[in-house]
Amino acid sequence: MIENYKYVIFDFDGTLVDSMQMWQNLDNEILGKHGIVPDTFVKNKIKTLSITETAAFFRTRYTLDMTTEELVKEILDLAAYKYENEIKLKPYVKSLLSQFRREGVKMCIATASTRKNVEKVLNMYGIRGHFDFIVTGEEVDLGKEHPQIYLNCADRFGVKPEEILVFEDVYHAVLTASNAGFNVIAVYDECAKDDIFKISQIAYGYINDFSELLLQEENSMKKVLTIAGSDCSGGAGIQADIKTITAHKLYASSVITALTAQNTTGVYSIIDVTPEFVASQMDAVFRDIYPDAVKIGMVSNKEIINVIADKLIEYNAMNIVLDPVMISTSGNKLLDDDAIDTLVNKLMPLATLITPNIFEAEILSGITIETKNDMIRAASEINKKYRKEILIKGGHLAFCSDDLLFFDGIQCWFEQENISNENNHGTGCTLSSAIASNLALEKDMATSISDAKEYITGALKDGLDLGKGKGPLNHCWWL
Repeated sequence: MIENYKYVIFDFDGTLVDSMQMWQNLDNEILGKHGIVPDTFVKNKIKTLSITETAAFFRTRYTLDMTTEELVKEILDLAAYKYENEIKLKPYVKSLLSQFRREGVKMCIATASTRKNVEKVLNMYGIRGHFDFIVTGEEVDLGKEHPQIYLNCADRFGVKPEEILVFEDVYHAVLTASNAGFNVIAVYDECAKDDIFKISQIAYGYINDFSELLLQEENSMKKVLTIAGSDCSGGAGIQADIKTITAHKLYASSVITALTAQNTTGVYSIIDVTPEFVASQMDAVFRDIYPDAVKIGMVSNKEIINVIADKLIEYNAMNIVLDPVMISTSGNKLLDDDAIDTLVNKLMPLATLITPNIFEAEILSGITIETKNDMIRAASEINKKYRKEILIKGGHLAFCSDDLLFFDGIQCWFEQENISNENNHGTGCTLSSAIASNLALEKDMATSISDAKEYITGALKDGLDLGKGKGPLNHCWWL
């Protein structure tokens, strides 16, 4: 049913996320504030309208004493709260997106919701990077009774409608897309159950959930690729990452960017791997054991950074956690300015999550960080520049060790007790690879970080004491 398609359009509400009930109740809540109970005609009418069209319809039908713009804002504010606090992904969404990504399928979203709300949900679940673009009903100024939103997607893909597979859940949208020449697979949604027969008569295919489209892999173990430098003493870099991934019961593969001679007392020698060999390693991994997540650590020069970025694009890599190793724990600069520019401008845009420490966040934002409010300001500035989810690690703050996850104005703090343990070599590597492991397990971003923090806290509290200097964590403390 799906094997021959390389271009896919997903509806959002009711198809990717379980939100149609929310939208069906929204008219009751909005109009209820004005003492109005909507009738069946109104409920059926607004199913096909954009948000602006809905607001204008409410205002005209009920002679509301407010502008269309004010009513739109009221609707969007309520929807934004519900998206952030109540809405979940439909079953098997992440698995299908990952499958499409591995197969090189280009994907987009065509939705009646607003770009801001859609991107918040996608980023919350770590799947924004799967989609090449988003087209909203507001941008084409029409609801889904008109085919323009789908035709706009086809134009951006640069292909004909018959080359594109569309996933939709409601009758009017399935009908519109089908009549416009698209092949539509209808996805069951509880709110459209009364139209199942009508939908199945016109759709190219009908599924109860996305599990019906998943290819059964011989080995279901999730895979995580770490791209980083080697620490021969085993406390950080590739070795710490592999231990962390394995402790999460996942399969670890690696691409080595540099060889180091180091131990708990310091780094004594570094040899960079050639960019050509980095490229060969990435080809070998992606062509055989395609990773469900990628962690990137030490990348020592701009040539290697360019190669990594090119290969990530070539293979449509997903769930990329970038630990921008620019400044050491002691505050020393590890990359020259050219390499930092390449990291920021070429590699950072590909990341799902960026995990700078305080010093690195200062470089990326241009803001001196001494307080938690400074962290918020810096995260906001970084997000404004790069439109990525940012986790600023607060381990270098004087008064606490709290971490901040930030995207598009939304803050999520992860409180961290101060753990008295100087044996903390490799904590940054370990945290980022633990987050990547959790994303590979299809956890949402906040849960991935929270669980990673729990893991690293246990590794620190275990009290492993090896070497003459700052020793490593016990990565296998919970096994």
